[in-house]
Amino acid sequence: MTEHTKSGVALTQAEQMLAGRMTRRGESEPAWALSLQEAARERLLAEGLPHRRVEEWKYTDLRSRVRTLSDTQPAPIALPPVLEDWPGPRAVFVDGVFDRDLSRRLEATRVKTLRLAMADDPALVEATLKALPQSKGWIGELNAGLFTDGLIIDSAEAALEGRLLVVHVSTGAEDGGHTLSLIRVRAGDTLAVATANVALGDAKTLSTHGARVLVDEGGHFDELILSDGHLDTALLQRTDMTLQARASGRVFSLMRDPSLTRIEMAGRFEGEEATLTLGGITLLDGADHGDITTHVHHAAPDCSCEEDFRTVLLGSSRGVFQGKIHVDPIAQKTDSQMGAKGLVLSERAEMDLKPELEIYADDVKCSHGATIGALDKDAIFYLRARGIGRKAAERLLVGGFVEEAIDAVAEDETQGLLRALAQDWLTDHF
Repeated sequence: MTEHTKSGVALTQAEQMLAGRMTRRGESEPAWALSLQEAARERLLAEGLPHRRVEEWKYTDLRSRVRTLSDTQPAPIALPPVLEDWPGPRAVFVDGVFDRDLSRRLEATRVKTLRLAMADDPALVEATLKALPQSKGWIGELNAGLFTDGLIIDSAEAALEGRLLVVHVSTGAEDGGHTLSLIRVRAGDTLAVATANVALGDAKTLSTHGARVLVDEGGHFDELILSDGHLDTALLQRTDMTLQARASGRVFSLMRDPSLTRIEMAGRFEGEEATLTLGGITLLDGADHGDITTHVHHAAPDCSCEEDFRTVLLGSSRGVFQGKIHVDPIAQKTDSQMGAKGLVLSERAEMDLKPELEIYADDVKCSHGATIGALDKDAIFYLRARGIGRKAAERLLVGGFVEEAIDAVAEDETQGLLRALAQDWLTDHF
């Protein structure tokens, strides 16, 4: 018998399968985890997956794009060289479950998996979850109902030297992979992570990954998100970050050839003189669909935020950027700047930009800039007149467009990695 949403629309096979997965947590699970699961399941059954009539999802119709899910024999696991040779500690999750054999140098860091922490001290995990930002919106709720594992990191206990790499591998198995990480950066501490998504196999899967981060006074959190797409793989990822006084945070994403990927970055200022930097590069071709959505909430005075996102589009791809800055009446002296640019190199490609400002304070500096364009014909002519072929000229100009975003990344090591990955894509497509 086909089930229906409250509006009378029949649930898709994917929606029914996801709702079924939300009943798998046994009675041994803590009550708070079961409560999150039930809330997510009730919403999914009542509304279905978000669609184009939901304002925040009007450009990424998840319901239409993910109507069916399927599984297959798990594909052999082979990490790309850049991940296999990672110099620092590495935590690997395969289809949402921690894989000790593929992880490296993790024991000495004293970083715990969420599943192990829930088994050892569920009350502590619940208290940690309540202290961290509460994730809003569809991705946060769906992830809370589906997560099977993740990490719990407290900088006061962790012994991390360098950037921790967290790899999410989807092999095409039924569950796709769903993780939730809880992160606390204590006063004056610095914590850096890189999150990489690797899709294998030929199944139609949906994966969700969430991170909830609290940065105490004077602390710094840095996240690098690396996402490579794959045929028929849908990925939803969200980072929620709260910053206390004089704290700082940065999230930067590099998305290459996503079948369907939406990355959400949400920041909330709760203390004075905090800073946040958000940025990213999205590289699209074919029928790729890449969505970046940000929400910055200024709830304290004298804070600053800088956003810079770049998208390159080939083929019949579609890029989306939605950004919102909200300034409370108390948040005087706010300085919040948002910028997004799309470089459209095909008549069949589409770029949607939707910047928003919602300001309730009068002593602020807030702006948004959104531009869409093609390569400068005069610049191409100039390069060709000096003996450079057309494809090489296009590659140089697109490389310069991407390079501007990479230059904003402070760490030399991170800059080198981003340049190498971006250059690999440019070489394959030009």
